[in-house]
Amino acid sequence: MAKTITGIDHLGVVGADMAANQAAYERMGFIVTEPRPLMGIDGDGNDVELGQHSQHFVFGSTYVELTGVVDPKKGSHVGDFLKRYEGLHIVCFAAADAEAAGTALRAHGIAAPPVMESARFVYYGDTGTARFRWFPLPQDATPEGLICVVQHVNPELVFQDVVMNHPNGAQAVVEVTLCSETPDVACATYQKILGVPPTDIPFGHVLDCGEARVIVVDRAGLAAHYPGVTPPAMPSLPAFAVGVADLAHTAMYLRGAGVPFTEDTDRLWVAPEYGGGTVVEFRALD
Repeated sequence: MAKTITGIDHLGVVGADMAANQAAYERMGFIVTEPRPLMGIDGDGNDVELGQHSQHFVFGSTYVELTGVVDPKKGSHVGDFLKRYEGLHIVCFAAADAEAAGTALRAHGIAAPPVMESARFVYYGDTGTARFRWFPLPQDATPEGLICVVQHVNPELVFQDVVMNHPNGAQAVVEVTLCSETPDVACATYQKILGVPPTDIPFGHVLDCGEARVIVVDRAGLAAHYPGVTPPAMPSLPAFAVGVADLAHTAMYLRGAGVPFTEDTDRLWVAPEYGGGTVVEFRALD
């Protein structure tokens, strides 16, 4: 399969209280933008609000979205997911050409729908309307969350230096964890999506996209990797990891901010109750 998908573009944490999530991630040392409406495109090509607000912490070519529903009547993408649990629900994979990615996925048995358009106003740095071409993958194939493919039309508006200097030293999204009762089935699906085979690791399987990777575990594997953590639902997306320049600096920052964490030799992680319902791991970049 041609690699039309190049890695993780962004992740999305969905919460009922966006202000609480913003405070939690700012406490962890992320620069979080202010919430703004997410826009869709109507039949006449006009921007229309989707009843969903989003805010972000941004890295060089990846970011994490904090999002919530503000008007359930307007057809938000995440309302049904929020009914399952609060936490990580969105994984958006990056593609240079969304149409080509959809064609490739359909050729490998994944019923990718037509490409849609969305937008949001970027008010930091060089302001303007950031536009995206994207599609969600079918829920029967990816029941663990809202799994999407996105193409940035004008990425220079999203990825600006003015919002990248995070006090905790974070520099990139490097990993997302998927928990499933049938990890072999999930691995087979993501092999089709990403065009890379899974590799066994002590607590599950990994699909390596290059700069980021997808970890697939079952309940026991999740407990082995994050002792004391249980999945919020099955299947689900219980954890993500960011890469940092200096893990000792990150640990010092979290201690100073009063954020509890667990520290291993080469990583540290914050429990779901301090991360809006998801494990947030910090790992030293190579």
